[in-house]
Amino acid sequence: MRWATGWLSTAKASLAAARGACAEGAAHSAGQSVGVRYTQKDGKIYAFLMDAPSHAEIVIDDFPIPDAAQIHLLGSPDPLKFSAVEGGVLVNLPALHSGSPVHTLCID
Repeated sequence: MRWATGWLSTAKASLAAARGACAEGAAHSAGQSVGVRYTQKDGKIYAFLMDAPSHAEIVIDDFPIPDAAQIHLLGSPDPLKFSAVEGGVLVNLPALHSGSPVHTLCID
C-alpha cells in the first residue's frame, strides 16, 4: 500500500520485517503513555503495544491512516473502530489481558 510506504518514509524508518527491523513510536490512553514498536510485512504494518492500555481507547501518536484502512487486534477476526484525530489515530480496543506483555495491532 502506498500510504504505508509514505508513512514509513516520513518517519525516516527503513523497515525490513523479514530481518526483524522495527521503528519506535508512542501512544497514550487517558494520560498513560504506552510504547509502540512498528514493523512491516506484505503491505501491512504491525503496531506492537508494549503495555496494556488502562482504557478502551488509545491514541497512536503521529500515525496518519487512510479511511479505507482496517485495524485488527492480532488473533481477532473483527476489525476495530478507529478515527483520525489531531496528532494520530484513535483506536477503540476490546478488553485486553493485562498479563500479556505485548498486544499487536495489524493495520492494512
